[in-house]
Amino acid sequence: MIDLFGAEDRGLFTQMLVSFVEEGEVEIGNLQSALRSGNASEVAHISHKLKSSSRTVGALPLGDLFEELERQGRGGSLSDADGNIAKLGSMFAEVSTFVDEYKAG
Repeated sequence: MIDLFGAEDRGLFTQMLVSFVEEGEVEIGNLQSALRSGNASEVAHISHKLKSSSRTVGALPLGDLFEELERQGRGGSLSDADGNIAKLGSMFAEVSTFVDEYKAG
């Protein structure tokens, strides 16, 4: 993604990344709650949104995890909720760290 924006649009890309992290923190909290409560339709809905935004900013492995969660939610079978909650936290923390480092520049 960085290559697509070019050096002159670093500020725009930084804003996109910051927005992604800020909105993602809220949505991931909602997703983790839906996973804990076994709300498959809510897991599918939130995962779909996060899948798209993750891939837009280049967080492809995170997008893949959201795709899997979306598939599970649509199928009504949320396997390994605890493991997925842990993966979400870990992977999102990596993206957040990248964004902080990118902002610092």
